[in-house]
Amino acid sequence: MQLALTWRHINKILNESLSSDPLLNAPTPNTDRELAKRDYFDIAASWNINKTFTIRAGVNNIFDKDPPIVSSVLADPAIFGNGNTFPQMYDTLGRLVFMSAVAKF
Repeated sequence: MQLALTWRHINKILNESLSSDPLLNAPTPNTDRELAKRDYFDIAASWNINKTFTIRAGVNNIFDKDPPIVSSVLADPAIFGNGNTFPQMYDTLGRLVFMSAVAKF
């Protein structure tokens, strides 16, 4: 049997429009100045029953941590935002339970 505990840490992110570089800075709503850090914890297990069968199961985002929410201006779909957050970076599904069985012949 194999067990795994994974910690996914995403540090706080500052809005690039707050940069001192004049090519990046722009007026920004106060609510979108910074996205807070996020920590996601996952657990998984795998059991080789025999040479043919393996069972895997786990839980992603054990503590069901929500992603940071931003205004629709910052999360505009044109800049890869969706649902007032960034799904390519943060865990938008919440807690995810999974299980699989593998048979090798």
